Amino acid sequence: MLREPERALAFEHRLLAFFQEYVAPLTGQSLCPAAIDKALCSAGGWCGLSPRLRWPYRSVEVEAVEHLARAARAKLPELWT
Repeated sequence: MLREPERALAFEHRLLAFFQEYVAPLTGQSLCPAAIDKALCSAGGWCGLSPRLRWPYRSVEVEAVEHLARAARAKLPELWT
């Protein structure tokens, strides 16, 4: 950020766009914040856990997590370098 502020701002805009397009719709599905957090961790491969939560909480569907993973890798490749 300090060395390349324009590049950092461009990444911030892409990150916000990713959250608006792919994550925000999940909030309208009566999911708790923990379900979305766990789905993002699972999609990013940053935890060795599945996206499933215990009852009575609803989890993000595995297909949606896989979709998040593909989209994040395509739109935010810096997170995997």
